[in-house]
Amino acid sequence: MPGQPRAEAVLDTIGTYRPTVFFGLPTLFTSITRHPAAQSADLSSIRQSMSAAEILSEEVYKAWVALTGHGPTEGLGSTELLHVYLSNRRCLAEHPDIHEVCVLAHELADKRMTLRAVVHLRDGLEPGEWSDASIKAFVKERLQPFKYPRLIEYCAALPKTGTGKIDRRALAQAPQTPAPAL
Repeated sequence: MPGQPRAEAVLDTIGTYRPTVFFGLPTLFTSITRHPAAQSADLSSIRQSMSAAEILSEEVYKAWVALTGHGPTEGLGSTELLHVYLSNRRCLAEHPDIHEVCVLAHELADKRMTLRAVVHLRDGLEPGEWSDASIKAFVKERLQPFKYPRLIEYCAALPKTGTGKIDRRALAQAPQTPAPAL
């Protein structure tokens, strides 16, 4: 498809060419599921969907299921080769209070490594001790307890690259909250 993959153009292309496999970034899945024309679009030709680069929110995942009857396979791969070599569902994106999240490795002053989560909460929620405790407990219930993020930072929006991916480099270079003693 030529041009930028805007929701309306993608919906028109699907209607015209009737593809059976759909590849997209989470930003594209989000814009399509929130577009007013999505509810009336015929997406019945799509039998498989792939999302890569970042994790889909649970809200967008469920909205895509409602539109197509299946959820996208989330993966990490080589887009240019249309090959996925790792699929994963990361846990924090399923937290009901989280709109979007990025988890990064963080080097402590003593050179040990820990996890740092940069979180964009859903509209109307203000971060605080309640959100830190809720996020940590959520991860500990679903993953091995040691996998919870020791550092949790909040932002109004996660930075994006020109292709709509979360800009991990910008987040890694941003000033960080001082790490607590582990």
